[in-house]
Amino acid sequence: MNKYKKEQRLNFQLLGDFNKTASAAFDVLDDTLPAFRMREVSKRAAFVIDKASIIQYAEIAPHPAISLILKHIANSSSISIVKKR
Repeated sequence: MNKYKKEQRLNFQLLGDFNKTASAAFDVLDDTLPAFRMREVSKRAAFVIDKASIIQYAEIAPHPAISLILKHIANSSSISIVKKR
């Protein structure tokens, strides 16, 4: 994930959800891949959450459009950019 963040020049944290905790909380688990014998695969999803923990942008798609997400962040005064310490 760090490689992707660096390639895209993102200045905020990305969430890796290996245990699918966030995927379950945001209802983005997909159980439609029985042909591959895979259960509860996380859909590709992107969420922008503001300082008040309100979802300002959500996209659940095969490939969330990073350009739209960054545009939304740039145009919002209530979005906090979290920098890794």
